[in-house]
Amino acid sequence: MFELELNSGKKGRIWLDEVPPTGFTAQKICEATVDICEATTATCGKPHQAAIELRLFQGSRPVYGFLGAKFSPEETQKLLIQVAVGENETPSFQEFLAVAPEIIQIGISEEYVPAILKKALEVQEELSSVPSGKITFNCAAHGLFSSNLITFGFLSQTIMLTIGLLCKETPQDKVLKFVESMINDF
Repeated sequence: MFELELNSGKKGRIWLDEVPPTGFTAQKICEATVDICEATTATCGKPHQAAIELRLFQGSRPVYGFLGAKFSPEETQKLLIQVAVGENETPSFQEFLAVAPEIIQIGISEEYVPAILKKALEVQEELSSVPSGKITFNCAAHGLFSSNLITFGFLSQTIMLTIGLLCKETPQDKVLKFVESMINDF
C-alpha cells in the first residue's frame, strides 16, 4: 500500500498487485462485455489488481470512496467487466481515511453499480486500456454520508486506467504519479 501525494485537503492510498482490506461476500454480480478490436488487442501476461481509497472535500463536505478490482487475462477478444454487489459488512480494518463520525460499510452498494459500470465501459470503449479478459470490481468501502455516484464512477475510471498501465508493465513510480495526477485533477 502506498500513501499518495495529493493536493491540500485530499488524502489517498493505493494498493497495486496486493489484496486491500475490503473484500466482501458478493450477493450478486452485475456485468457488461466489451469487444476488443483486433488492432488494439494486447495481451497481459499475468493477473493484476488495484484498489484506491480516496477522501477529499467539496467545500466543507467530506467525500469518501474505496474501490478495487482484479483483472484476469484471457485470450477471448472480449473484456468482461463485473461488479460484485454486497454491502453492510462490518469492517475488520479500522484505519479508513473517512472523517469521523462517518460510518463505513464494506461492499459495493447496488446504487453505485451503474456509475461503476458506466465509467468502466466508457474508458474501455474510448481508450481500450485493459486487454481481453475479465475485470471484477470486488473490494470496496463506502460511507453512509460521504460517498456518492460521482466518486465511485471516478474511482472505476481510475482503476481501469491503472490496471491498463500495470498490464503494460509501466514502472510503479509512473503509475503512482499518474494516479496522483488524476486525483488532483478530480
